[in-house]
Amino acid sequence: MKIKHFSFIYAISFLALTLSMVGCMNSPLDSCFSQLPDISTAYNPSIKENDSAIDSSCFFKKLWVVENWDGGAYYFPFSFFITKINDGYIEGRLETYTVAQPDFYFHGYNQQKSSGSFSGIIKGVIANCDFNDIRGNRGNVEFVFIDNNSIKATINYAEIGDRYENISINGVYFFRPYNLIDHNKDIDAYKTQSVLAETKLWGNVKLVTVEFAGNKPNPSAFLTDEYENILYCFAAPFKVGSEVIIAEIIDINEDGLEDIFLRTWFPEDPNIEQIDWIFYQMNDGLFNSNILESQNKFEDSYR
Repeated sequence: MKIKHFSFIYAISFLALTLSMVGCMNSPLDSCFSQLPDISTAYNPSIKENDSAIDSSCFFKKLWVVENWDGGAYYFPFSFFITKINDGYIEGRLETYTVAQPDFYFHGYNQQKSSGSFSGIIKGVIANCDFNDIRGNRGNVEFVFIDNNSIKATINYAEIGDRYENISINGVYFFRPYNLIDHNKDIDAYKTQSVLAETKLWGNVKLVTVEFAGNKPNPSAFLTDEYENILYCFAAPFKVGSEVIIAEIIDINEDGLEDIFLRTWFPEDPNIEQIDWIFYQMNDGLFNSNILESQNKFEDSYR
């Protein structure tokens, strides 16, 4: 696969691309809602021909957070993402009091292990689901797909874990996609960089690396769509005081799936050995990370 490479730059890239998996974003409502049945209504004879059916590509991959969240450390009440819509069936992951994120593995340990899930039946633009998690939360939630950037959710906790028992969570909430803008106040805009790529499982995406502002740089990496909606977070233990100097999307192990390669260095002490980070993509689209020695087969090409 052709290597996609960029040098360190000093501004956020706002290049536009066509994102196949969420290509209907910021488009008219009927681009996501059709009069023709799609996978969400197939084999369900109870749905009338004139019922709207959602285009699931508008809602997959995005991480949905409550509309009025300001991006702060305190998150309320719950968040979710959708993993499947097929034959009138829907399922996904749901987290109480935190932002739900896909699993990410670092040396075999799941850094983003989700505690909760939901599943149920979808008819037209309405899904009725049950949810539960390992913390003792259980109940039902109704999702109404309003448009490609808005979902209404009515949640009822039949049982609530001890840590939430004195807090009222039941109610109606509106959700939007999780976006880099949620971190704007923390990001050093002059140390943000991105690379564009078309991938087999994620579609057209950006690999975005950022430095969080502070006394010393603190890097993070994300996959986003063209509107910088966050699709995946690489929760690797990047070193405080380091910066990303190389970032690539490349099939490193030649299995047909695009992997992530990052190189970090310590600008305040260039004598410290640079660190290479490789995140291997698995068949389900999730990533399994690894750290390689700085002296590796990529060194001659990139120094």
